Amino acid sequence: MIKQILRKLIYREKSSGEKYIAYCKRGGATIGNNVTVYSAKNTTIDETSLQHIFIGDNTQITAGVIILAHDYSYSVLGNIYGELPRQQRDTIIGKNVFIGMNSIILMGSNIGDNVIIGAGSVVSGRIPSNTVCAGNPAKIICSLDQFLVKGRTRFEESARCYYAGIKRKKQNVTEEDMIIYRSLFTEKSEMERYIAYGKFCGVENEKIINMENYRKYKTFNDFMEDIQ
Repeated sequence: MIKQILRKLIYREKSSGEKYIAYCKRGGATIGNNVTVYSAKNTTIDETSLQHIFIGDNTQITAGVIILAHDYSYSVLGNIYGELPRQQRDTIIGKNVFIGMNSIILMGSNIGDNVIIGAGSVVSGRIPSNTVCAGNPAKIICSLDQFLVKGRTRFEESARCYYAGIKRKKQNVTEEDMIIYRSLFTEKSEMERYIAYGKFCGVENEKIINMENYRKYKTFNDFMEDIQ
């Protein structure tokens, strides 16, 4: 009966990312500002050990992520040796961290600031700041600076892919449809207005974003003519 009540309570608290974060804070978790939980119903933050969970500002937690701070595997030892050596660790996630879909952050993980964790990763131990990691077990694959260079290099290719996807949904693609990819063909002043009024998850509102160096085309029509 108690378990059923708890399930109902947790399900209600998972109706939105904001409610789930508030629930975890009430349970003892330390969670910073501007943290995003994209799919609360499909996310697990260790409810049995919330006081051992620390998550920094501007962190983004995507669907299917599991964050643990305890280990119940000692039950097997209890049945064999009659001992219960329970393990407990603090799990620390720094500021400005992106955790990809279906990743597992194991008990005792210590993730630095400005880290990207690829989808499906299993993280344990220490992950240094300003890195990108992925895999099972998660390993560092590049620095954040290197990841930025890759993003710049692939930006126009991504814009073309995004344009094609929009076009499959509707015949007439507008400049506004192209979201951040507008920086390829939009003047700096107009992009600054677009970014100022937009909301980008995990990005501080007062952060100055300059996409001027991404501009390659004079107009949206020039962009469309080039890809058709």
